[in-house]
Amino acid sequence: MNQLQRISFAPSGLAGADIFNTGPSTDLVNRAKAKSVGLLIQHKSGDTGAGTIVAKAASNAAGDNAEAIECKVRVASSGNQFGPVANVTTSGYSFPAGSSPKQVLLIIDKNPADKPFVFFDTTETVDSPVVADTCLVLGDLAWLTDTQLDCLS
Repeated sequence: MNQLQRISFAPSGLAGADIFNTGPSTDLVNRAKAKSVGLLIQHKSGDTGAGTIVAKAASNAAGDNAEAIECKVRVASSGNQFGPVANVTTSGYSFPAGSSPKQVLLIIDKNPADKPFVFFDTTETVDSPVVADTCLVLGDLAWLTDTQLDCLS
């Protein structure tokens, strides 16, 4: 199996024009189908806005009984050079105002057994647009077929 068969990408559901505006959440992902779920953020512009991103686990695809969970983060302050993996508590990752970081990858690799659906929830902490491209990164897929299956339900 080559490496590209072990990873897939999906839209995050966050609006690129201002990823923290109105406190949106990403789409939910069923971890029974993807063993790790990441949120990749490519910061484009908006150097005064800031927000917090919290990983959460839920009982079902509707997001019921959601609770904050720990996750991991890697940050590239400039270019494509990511720093070391760091742990993120249930309080979430604080995305700072300013032109750095350029890229952030948050990764969920465990969740409570009774809450198989995971997602990322955002809160705007400084009201100013943060323009970014975002996508969900689905790793170690539980299904490897020629037919594309839906991890979001």
